[in-house]
Amino acid sequence: MKPSLKFTGLSIAGFLLALTVFWQCVFPLLTVRSPLAYPLLRGNWAPEAIGHFPDPMPEGAEPTGFYFNSGAMQAATEMELRLRLASDLYDREIARLKELPMTADGEQFSGIFEKKQFWTHDFEESGFQIRVLHCRPTFYDDEPSWNHGNTYGYAWNDRTREVTYWTSSW
Repeated sequence: MKPSLKFTGLSIAGFLLALTVFWQCVFPLLTVRSPLAYPLLRGNWAPEAIGHFPDPMPEGAEPTGFYFNSGAMQAATEMELRLRLASDLYDREIARLKELPMTADGEQFSGIFEKKQFWTHDFEESGFQIRVLHCRPTFYDDEPSWNHGNTYGYAWNDRTREVTYWTSSW
């Protein structure tokens, strides 16, 4: 017996509804490593936390790393994008980034945070320089605690023409 057109239509509608619920409710809870998700996941952040990220991803940029963690299950909410850029694009991007001001908290606390371990590469051994634009711990009894806080910035490597953008809130 052939299924009716009505039954087929309802099945397709049910599948699309389930897919939408998954996309809106479950997908953001996952750790994502595909740079294809970058445009969608930008929407999970306040504008100041991602203002240094490229939007959109520059034409000709080669994504060499991406990491997003939603912070579910008591983890940090983090996003990191790593791009390899052509020489002229790299020079323009680094000039743009170096014009961005550090926040007062970034200037005060960045020395503590400059050894950030990146998800998309090993920062210590890869020749990257780092610039912390903002870094704010949570305070307990007037003492900074890195159990909670937020930070964002970028790192760059002149030899490989790569830029890593990050934002993190925990």
